[in-house]
Amino acid sequence: MSDVRDYLLTIDTDKQGAVQIAHAAATSTNMSLPPPVKRNADGWIELETNRTTLIDVVQSLGEYINDEDATIRSKAVKYLSQVIAELSPTFLSRQQVQVLCQFLCDRIEDAGAVGGLIQLQTLGRFNKDMAIMTFRA
Repeated sequence: MSDVRDYLLTIDTDKQGAVQIAHAAATSTNMSLPPPVKRNADGWIELETNRTTLIDVVQSLGEYINDEDATIRSKAVKYLSQVIAELSPTFLSRQQVQVLCQFLCDRIEDAGAVGGLIQLQTLGRFNKDMAIMTFRA
């Protein structure tokens, strides 16, 4: 997935462009085609199909999220946080929110993890146990 690479190359020079790249990852079902997006009455983005999954997004971070360079790692975490921010509050299941919460807590030293945890907290499925995990991190 070249979206991660594009985001990492763009974030320092064009923050709005980087947001658009993350938005495309959150809303696109096929990265080479325009995304089939619809908005509900509250204005939240809803995916009409699910060919691109959260797992695909996280797996695309692979080499970047484990890079020795803290700057690259933090940009990768920021990318994931931005993708989360672009999703509807009810898009992720409670289990997905739990896994992301644990992942971001484990990455708390990387810049961007706190932003991702803040985004997760705004989701309807973020619960008390996740809040405690976040506080302890």
